[in-house]
Amino acid sequence: HLPHSLFSDTQLQVILWGLSLLSVDNIPSTQVLKDVDNSLQSQYGIPSVCYQGALGHIYYVNYLPSIIAQEMANPGMHPHIHHYPEDAGSQLNQPWQASRWLCDE
Repeated sequence: HLPHSLFSDTQLQVILWGLSLLSVDNIPSTQVLKDVDNSLQSQYGIPSVCYQGALGHIYYVNYLPSIIAQEMANPGMHPHIHHYPEDAGSQLNQPWQASRWLCDE
C-alpha cells in the first residue's frame, strides 16, 4: 500500500460522481475512503524512514524489512523467491547458482 494517495480529493469526488451517474449503489464518501486508506496504511503500509545526508539534506527511504515481509506474504511472488543456493555445476543461468551464494569466501 502506498503511503500517499494517488488521487486528490477533487479526483476522488469526480470518480464518486461518475459512479453515481452509473447508478452504483452504496457509494462511499470521500472521508470514508480516506479513513479506509489510513487504516490500511497503519496496518499494512510500508513506513518511510527519515535520514539526513552528510551535506545536511533530508531524504526518506522505505523500510526494507516491511517490503520483504509484503513480498514474502504475496502468494503470487513467494514461489519465485529463492532462499537457498543451487549447485548447477558449470552452468550459470540464475543468480542463486553463483558460487558466492553457495560458498562463503
